[in-house]
Amino acid sequence: MIDDNNLILTLLALVAILIIILVMIIINNKNQIKILEKNIQKSDEKLDGEFDVIKSFIKEEINMFNENTSSRVKQMEDSVNINLNSSFDKVSERLIKVDESQKNLNKISDEIVSLQSVLTDKKTRGIFGEVELYNLLDNIYSEDQYVKQYKLSNGNIVDAVLKGPKNIGMIDSKMV
Repeated sequence: MIDDNNLILTLLALVAILIIILVMIIINNKNQIKILEKNIQKSDEKLDGEFDVIKSFIKEEINMFNENTSSRVKQMEDSVNINLNSSFDKVSERLIKVDESQKNLNKISDEIVSLQSVLTDKKTRGIFGEVELYNLLDNIYSEDQYVKQYKLSNGNIVDAVLKGPKNIGMIDSKMV
């Protein structure tokens, strides 16, 4: 989420910088146009008819300059829009993934709470442990290598014993 916030802040800063650059270009262009127009006016006053050709040339240059500037501004605007749309799409995708992850975490949390409630009862926890022990024994040993619910010589019943070599004998599952 921090990365997404940094990405958004970076994009906003980039947009702000581009807007400032565009405004500076426009202001600069307007100032240049004003200066050129003042120069044209001075030329008109000084040299009336002799510089008509030069005036028209300057006006054409100004028009071309304005067209070029407008074109550049439009290209920059299009580029910024494309980058913003792409970035916002990526942010949206990430937010959707974060939302899905949050839902999965909530589900896992609910399952943990459910498991915790099952395991708080001593008898349920014992049954759960016994089932898990039997699953482990079934997966690791063959049926002739262990005995379930074995009665010891002192009368106690253990969940399981492993059959060891003759010199070792039986091994209680709680001793392992």
